[in-house]
Amino acid sequence: MSTSTPSTSAGWYPDSQNPAFLRYWDGSAWTEQVQPAAAPVAGGPNVTVNFNQPTLAAHARKLNAIAYLVLTIFLGGLGVHRFMRGQIGIGILYLITGGLFGIGWLIDLIFAIIWVTQMDSNNQITFINKKYARYSV
Repeated sequence: MSTSTPSTSAGWYPDSQNPAFLRYWDGSAWTEQVQPAAAPVAGGPNVTVNFNQPTLAAHARKLNAIAYLVLTIFLGGLGVHRFMRGQIGIGILYLITGGLFGIGWLIDLIFAIIWVTQMDSNNQITFINKKYARYSV
């Protein structure tokens, strides 16, 4: 191998005879030490991740916000709004206990009023995996 100017610092550089390898320059001459050139690391800085498509989007449920609020007001003690969200177990519990003796119904009513103020342009609210999602999918 040929030598280069002494001003080049020691280190691994692409081999001029085989670009798939790196050859070590000791600061004054090329050595016989070679190693495979590093492959790009998966998940490196140029990876794009799309956070706009959650993996649970298959379990998304869109409900009309006004209908949800009305049913929560009039039938919340029976748990109808929980059945709408897909929370069957809690719906049965509300049905048996009268909306957890009215306390659970009152809390759900407050949440329903807040969610109606945040509904999208189609008057819908979204539940992903049975939980309220502010941003629809």
